[in-house]
Amino acid sequence: MNHRIAVSGAFIAPLLLSACAGFPPAVEEPDPLAAEVCHITRQRLAEAQPGTPETEALATRIESNCEALGQDYATALRTSALRGATASVADLRSPHDPGSVVRQGDKVRVTLWTNQDTVERFYSGQTGTTPPDKPVVWVTLAPEMQQWCSGLDWAGASPEERAADYQRISQRLGLPPYSLNDRFVSLWVDPERLMRPCADPGTEDNTCSATMPDTIEVPDLTREAYTAWFSNNVGYAYSAGGAPWTRYGWTYDWATDAGDPPYGVSEFMLAPSTDYKIDARHKAEDYCTM
Repeated sequence: MNHRIAVSGAFIAPLLLSACAGFPPAVEEPDPLAAEVCHITRQRLAEAQPGTPETEALATRIESNCEALGQDYATALRTSALRGATASVADLRSPHDPGSVVRQGDKVRVTLWTNQDTVERFYSGQTGTTPPDKPVVWVTLAPEMQQWCSGLDWAGASPEERAADYQRISQRLGLPPYSLNDRFVSLWVDPERLMRPCADPGTEDNTCSATMPDTIEVPDLTREAYTAWFSNNVGYAYSAGGAPWTRYGWTYDWATDAGDPPYGVSEFMLAPSTDYKIDARHKAEDYCTM
């Protein structure tokens, strides 16, 4: 400890001497990743069409804090990329655990966090099927997200107060700063068609393995197709336009008040060609206070 203090002092002393001599302090270089995150965020906001006063307030909130959000998100991208084998969480939720799920017959309820436009385009009916070939739909097991978001402050009814809660939910789920999501969609699905976005996508255990098995037990998905999807996602996720993907079955909560580790919720994907039945569509303030 004394040695570390002495070394620190050796570096600090020249800085103090420079300051006394009138030299200007060193200017911290801007973070290029954070700057790119903010640039992409502003681009996406310019293209967006907020459909409610609350999401308009959310867009304004994001724009006014773009630089700070960009830095927080850049830190999350770097940390999630480097976290590696230390990121495993031993108590992930499982669709096979009766205490972790809501059931209706042989189906389990899952939820996805989305926006008005996506609901109108893909979830306005009563049933649906996910695209073939590769997984694309990310979900959480009900009621984990609802249990967490019920603790947010929903007392305020102004668009600005709602916007703050929407933003906090998106951060909990590891979504980009430009997310204008404001509502949940609940689906009934066969638990056998859920998969974890991990090297081993199996859901029987309460943890994720870092090793891809010789065979995977995911309907309508070959090991080769999953390996390609996983590799492509690793290659893209940690860029400025990506997301802090943990690869261990949990979302990266990048809010400044997140815990350590920054565990959000257990995350899943629906297997390709999964049939689902829509249970309900709720604005966040309704879903989180039910």
